[in-house]
Amino acid sequence: MLRRVFSKLQFNEVVRTSVLSSNSRHMWTVSSKLSLDCVAICGGHRYFCSKQKYTQRFIDGVNAVLRQLHGKVFEDLEIKVEFNSLLVDHLNSWISFAVSSLVKNLALDLAPAEFVAVNVRDKKFVDVKDRYMFPIELFDSASISRIRHIQLSCVSFRPPSPYRGFPNLRKLDLELFDASEMDLDEVLSGCSNLEWLSFYRCDVNDELKVKQPLSRLLYLRIVHCNIKKVVLCAENLKTLEYHGGRLPIELGQVKQLETAELRLYGITFEYVLTELPDFICCVQNLTFQTSYLPLEKPLLLENIGSFPQLRFLRLTLLVRYRDNDNILSWASFLRAAALIEELEMHFDVHFVGFGWGNFKILPPCLYNYLRKVHFTGFNGVKGQREFLLHIVENAPALKVLTIDPKKKLGLCNCKPSDFVACRAKVRSELKGKLSPGTEVNIL
Repeated sequence: MLRRVFSKLQFNEVVRTSVLSSNSRHMWTVSSKLSLDCVAICGGHRYFCSKQKYTQRFIDGVNAVLRQLHGKVFEDLEIKVEFNSLLVDHLNSWISFAVSSLVKNLALDLAPAEFVAVNVRDKKFVDVKDRYMFPIELFDSASISRIRHIQLSCVSFRPPSPYRGFPNLRKLDLELFDASEMDLDEVLSGCSNLEWLSFYRCDVNDELKVKQPLSRLLYLRIVHCNIKKVVLCAENLKTLEYHGGRLPIELGQVKQLETAELRLYGITFEYVLTELPDFICCVQNLTFQTSYLPLEKPLLLENIGSFPQLRFLRLTLLVRYRDNDNILSWASFLRAAALIEELEMHFDVHFVGFGWGNFKILPPCLYNYLRKVHFTGFNGVKGQREFLLHIVENAPALKVLTIDPKKKLGLCNCKPSDFVACRAKVRSELKGKLSPGTEVNIL
């Protein structure tokens, strides 16, 4: 029983437990999860010694551990250490150990310390010479078929030709990864059972085209990568996460995209409503964030796309001072989502007073299914109030309305008295415009 319990624990947990009793002193060798973390093995960060000495201490520690584990079977192997050329031969040896240990899940986290907390908008990438070349030649057909999960950070990949991929791979997580378009196509086309795929700060510097359909793919993440275009067929995709600039993405005929999270910069309002729906038209839950999107065109755009299945919409908006009076333009987004049920808008709007003059009014457009609306960063500028009244007057089924003057993003330049004045102004403008059954929360 103890062996079965220990085999399910993380390696560091097993080691800690083994010191509690002489009867369990050697139980750490039965764990099926082996985590070789530089901090855990070397006993601290490398700031107190040179990188070379720290790396050598890690190498010695890992080799000492593996000598005692020779012949054991492991399902999971994780290696976490900052990459150094000293490691190359040892990493090859450790991966050979993993192959002989019948490993199913392999994680190599070799990212430099300065890239762990780097500002992703700096677009920093690791130089190719500072990456570990993944030794695919160490895997035979049996071990390739056995692999289920792969996580690679600060690794290059140049598969031999011909290369048939990992046929039973379920999850592929790549960070600071370097590969050409052809190499990635070779990898992904040979992973027909892939369900989860992530690219984070990867350097392709070309188009990513996957010729073979990824019919089992459920989750796709592309965050701050150097990729010119993405073309793949993932008809059963459920979740899409993309952070970066304007990028042509073709996903094929996706049947039902449940969730999309998009953080875009360098785009226009027209792009959001005319081109964006082309590849996420079937999305049900959308989170959209952008920085300082120009709102200089007419309030209602013509010839916009549509989101016919969208039910939940979360918008995070940084609005420039000159666009304060054009916030009502976002009504075009609501018109593109006829079945929307819940709306969240998180504003970062520069407050320069409540504004004056007559409100701009749009032609009526009923949002018959909209039941819940939540605003944050609502400081009461004229454009926000125009947008609020437009929603209230066109949402006959509205059940809950929440207005929070405090921001969830950005710095707030409002004084407490501004919040009091904002709440009073909103209450007066909403008076008589809401149905008796609507719950109103002005925080």
